[in-house]
Amino acid sequence: MGFVEKFIFWIIPLVVLIILAIMYFGEGSMFESIKDMVDKLVGVSGISIGANQLSGEKPQLPPEHQQAADNLKKAFNGFEGKKDCFFHYGPFNDLKGVSINITVSGDKNYLNIYGGAGGTQLIESNEVKLKPCVIAGESGGKIVAEEFLKKFVNGNNSITKNYYSPATKIQFAKNNAVSYQLHGSALDSSNLEDNGWLFVANENRVCFFPTNLVRDATSSGLDNDFFVEINRISITRMIKEGKLTVCNESVKAEKVISDCVDYDNQDDCTNDIKNLNLKNNIGYCKWEENKCIFKTYPIGAKE
Repeated sequence: MGFVEKFIFWIIPLVVLIILAIMYFGEGSMFESIKDMVDKLVGVSGISIGANQLSGEKPQLPPEHQQAADNLKKAFNGFEGKKDCFFHYGPFNDLKGVSINITVSGDKNYLNIYGGAGGTQLIESNEVKLKPCVIAGESGGKIVAEEFLKKFVNGNNSITKNYYSPATKIQFAKNNAVSYQLHGSALDSSNLEDNGWLFVANENRVCFFPTNLVRDATSSGLDNDFFVEINRISITRMIKEGKLTVCNESVKAEKVISDCVDYDNQDDCTNDIKNLNLKNNIGYCKWEENKCIFKTYPIGAKE
């Protein structure tokens, strides 16, 4: 092979390699473009390449929420066939970066827990047996929370419907708050100062208690004071007194004597200053049949 042929044989491929190197590795090169694209994909996925460790691992539910989450799963799977009973699930505290959705999709129900970056990465998805509901909204021309109070606090057993509202979605995404969607409605948001209690209704539904801060019962839910145990009329207190049914045996009835019983004469029973300033004006002491008893105002009689 002559000199010219050898020159062409070696130089031309070398020139081609130099050109390709400039195209792929130079500033603004195709390689840089591809590398930038890969870097963006890696950033989204959370996976590091090279010397860094894998960081795109499945997020975990913080330990402080695990018990409440397990209790919710127990309620939605373990209380099939239960009716008109109460269950203590939590509550959830400090829901930073965690959200919990309970949804109805066709004939299936799901309890999904999200966390990780932005609280949007799926931690776990659970198909559950029971459907969600809330003690809020209106049904049959009635305010649901009012019907609930009449039935369970005032003891009106003639009420057999309109005391809960079926929901298609329940969402917990921040402290002391709940969002819920009723059939054909937009997503409503409300306080959730329920002291960790929920209600199992008939039709295999698990209900949450949206709360308000002012009125005994409105379409937005019950007054949060009904879940403060020390109040004279309190769902929490009635449960511990054994006046309301629990769904499990973890809560045992405790005899709590009403303050009114402590008065043994009519004057003290009806005139004591403590009886004139009851919490939220929800009741009063009355001398009846030679004893002091506590009486509740009819729903709506006191603002």
